[in-house]
Amino acid sequence: MKKWLICILAVVLILGGCTDTENNPSDEINKNKEMNEEVEKPIQKDQTPQEEKKLSKEDEEKIMIQYNDLLTKGKPYEVLAFIDKNILELSEENADEIIQGLEKIQKQYKNEYTEILMEDDLVKQNQLHKIFGYKFNKRKVESIEDEDLKALVVEMIKGGYKFVTLEGSFYPMIDYGYLKKYQPYVSDEMRAYIEIVSRESDQFTWNGNVVNISWKVLGNRTLQAESYLRKYPDSAMRNEVANLYMMYIGAFMNGSKNMPLLDPETNQLNDKILKNYRDLISDNEGSITAEVIKEYVDAMEKNDFKIDDTIMELSNNIHQKVIEKLNLGDGLTDYNAQ
Repeated sequence: MKKWLICILAVVLILGGCTDTENNPSDEINKNKEMNEEVEKPIQKDQTPQEEKKLSKEDEEKIMIQYNDLLTKGKPYEVLAFIDKNILELSEENADEIIQGLEKIQKQYKNEYTEILMEDDLVKQNQLHKIFGYKFNKRKVESIEDEDLKALVVEMIKGGYKFVTLEGSFYPMIDYGYLKKYQPYVSDEMRAYIEIVSRESDQFTWNGNVVNISWKVLGNRTLQAESYLRKYPDSAMRNEVANLYMMYIGAFMNGSKNMPLLDPETNQLNDKILKNYRDLISDNEGSITAEVIKEYVDAMEKNDFKIDDTIMELSNNIHQKVIEKLNLGDGLTDYNAQ
């Protein structure tokens, strides 16, 4: 079970060198109200649909050359501005590519931005806590007195990040919910990926050591991730979904502080969890998730629904079976490293 707790923490940190804070994009970043409107503004709905685009292959190639050059020189907020301007003109294949490039640069800068927020003996963290307490609110960004810190925070928001607190400190995390406005212009595979990661980004599964969503929603997220992994075995985003899947099924099988496996009164399997197990099994015949949960429930039933070392060992074996059935081994570096 320790492996699963480590895996959960790793996924949370993924979902999220140094940046020169003196080189703030003052020409690009205006007042907080304008920033919020731009970040949340959808692509214009009256634009030409994907199938009716007339852009030539040569012109698309020029856009992609510009984009790849920007990835080596620009920052996430610049990349997002470029995507907003050009995605309507691109094929689904190229639209997928620019979203993948965006995620790559966002992950790179997430580490750099985090280092900046943690430097100088947490001076920046203290300033953020002074304004926001322990819950970030974009409406209060203009109240940050330090102009460099304010510009940095706005840069991160315009770069597709949001802020979460972990162990009392603010961390930038990729706001995958921002990507939902691009779903009409990408492939089915990328659309499905955005749906999965945006749901997790919009509402994290875990809040500390408690599950932050209903057990039914947790089961649905597990099945949705499985469906993606089976439908797109060669996906470039496979590793991200694989780690989410293992987090979901780990939580579903092991319980949490607010939904423990053991009922404290009977010392047997929690009735609510058992019902969710049985509902998932009956409603999702043919899925690997339902198959392994059924094996888990059958074993516990034979054990009078007591959870002992034998059941815990079976749980570990089932987790390994899922990895093998879905061929996830190569992508689970965080899990397998432990």
